[in-house]
Amino acid sequence: SALAQIAFSYDHEFVTPAVAETTRLAGLALWPWAPNEPDEIRRMLQLGIPALMTDRPDILNQVLHEFKI
Repeated sequence: SALAQIAFSYDHEFVTPAVAETTRLAGLALWPWAPNEPDEIRRMLQLGIPALMTDRPDILNQVLHEFKI
């Protein structure tokens, strides 16, 4: 059997706990784009977002180290 995952991109400013949970329950992957500030990236990680698209990979790496990821 074939496996597929449907993912969609959403502006990080519109990602709420409800959006994160709804997409998770629906089996969809949510990949927010352009969280470029440390607090924005932290918020996405705290919501359990598995992937981010950012213009600041240096800041993302710093925050990932804080989270020990």
